[in-house]
Amino acid sequence: MTGYQDDESTAGAVFDATLARLRGLTGRPVVIAETGARPGRKKAAWIATFFRWFVAHREVIGFVWFERSRADGGHQDWRFTQTPGTPRAFVGGLDTVRLARISRS
Repeated sequence: MTGYQDDESTAGAVFDATLARLRGLTGRPVVIAETGARPGRKKAAWIATFFRWFVAHREVIGFVWFERSRADGGHQDWRFTQTPGTPRAFVGGLDTVRLARISRS
C-alpha cells in the first residue's frame, strides 16, 4: 500500500482504511511501498505517529520513505531531514523498530 500525510494528524488516518480493505482480501504481510509527510508544522509529529502505528501493526513488515526534494524535481520536500525536528522524530522512531538481521555465510 501507499500513503502520504497531507493534512492528517496521525498515520492511522492515512493507513487504517486501506489496511482494513487489504485484510478483507488477504492475511498476507503488507509493505508500505511509498510514504512520506508534507512539509509543515505537522511533519515531525506525524513521523512520530507513523512509527508508533508501524510498530503496533506487525502485519506491516516494511516501508519505503519517499525521499525527494524540490531540487530533485519534487513538488514538495518530502525528505525526513527537511527541518531540525524531523530527523529527531525519524531516528527516534527507528529506535523503536525491530529490524531484521542479515546473516552472512
